[in-house]
Amino acid sequence: MFDSARIYQLLPIDKVICGRGAVSQIPVQVDQMGRRKAFIITGNTMATKTNLVDELVSHLKTKCAGVFHECKQHIPRSTVFKAAQQARKSGADMVISFGGGTPIDTAKAVSFVLSQNIEEESQMMKFKVQYEYGKRMEAPPIQTERIVPHIAIPTTMSGGEFTSGFGPTNEATGAKEIINYPSFVPRIIVLDPEVTLMTPEELWLSTGIKSVDHTVEAFFSLHHHPLTDTLSKSALSQLLQYLPLCKLYPEDLRIRQNLQVAAWFAILHVAPSVRWGLSHAVGHQVGGMFNIPHGITSCIFLPPTLEFNRPVNAERQALLAETVGIRTAYISADQAAMALQQIISDLIVQLGLPHKLRQFDVPQTKFDAIAQHVLSDLTLETNPRRITGTEDIVSILKSAW
Repeated sequence: MFDSARIYQLLPIDKVICGRGAVSQIPVQVDQMGRRKAFIITGNTMATKTNLVDELVSHLKTKCAGVFHECKQHIPRSTVFKAAQQARKSGADMVISFGGGTPIDTAKAVSFVLSQNIEEESQMMKFKVQYEYGKRMEAPPIQTERIVPHIAIPTTMSGGEFTSGFGPTNEATGAKEIINYPSFVPRIIVLDPEVTLMTPEELWLSTGIKSVDHTVEAFFSLHHHPLTDTLSKSALSQLLQYLPLCKLYPEDLRIRQNLQVAAWFAILHVAPSVRWGLSHAVGHQVGGMFNIPHGITSCIFLPPTLEFNRPVNAERQALLAETVGIRTAYISADQAAMALQQIISDLIVQLGLPHKLRQFDVPQTKFDAIAQHVLSDLTLETNPRRITGTEDIVSILKSAW
């Protein structure tokens, strides 16, 4: 039973299509949506160093309005508007993202710009979430009459295809400015393990840790829910089982498909009803300011966040520890929580992933400035341990150094 009434909101996702060769189903889906022209948003490597985008264009035939392949990590505002201008000129009435979290979030932002008839960057930013830690969170209303729909084909485990939020980076400050309206979740998600074979190993595996971060912080969120608890437990168990196997057998499509499904469970039904916590908040801002991929920021910040939160939620951490095979009957909750943290830390090392801030030349002199930006990140609101000020965030940064 909840202490008070909660609103649990489902996002308007129509379909998830899973399996080998699922990308070939996209033209049928475009027809069923009643759309004429699809604008593809992808990355430079996907477009120029693989044949995957060409194959998608071939599948779409005359329904392809064009391709934008200049997406940049952390979606700078200027990139969003460049893509939106091209999409508008092409006459597209929908977008297809093909790639990791960067093309997916870029496509969400482009859909938003087109749907709201936005012409300038300053117009878009008036829609960002206004958030002050512990005090307020609000966003202005939007037009919902003409939403430009989005089909997402993810090639990583970042999970952004199952959320409606996106964070254009303010290029002047490096801060991420979050926009989040349910209408901008992709309507259709295509999980095809074949297209992930071209994803670089570090990117693929690090986004797997990002999915681990999703499961852990959703389970510990102040707004956690029985449905997300169940999905989180299942996802974490699957991720811990299949990530090491994928490192050993990178060509195995069955393993990759299982990881795609685990990443789906890790994030499904989380946003907007259940938000994450400190690891995500710090990762958002450090990633944007220092151009560090969000999969890697999860490798860096999830273990110290577990340690930071342990004094207030050791019992809940112990529940998750039991789920992944730690025998908790004869140890304390605190010991079980420490064992969970160690398992996750060991997995990151086993996968050969970077996990320290010092590996990315983030100067300690910037910690106070980073902390100020983190305090304006709405994911901080549901962290289980209350943040008392910038000194708490600086302590996480120091632990991650």
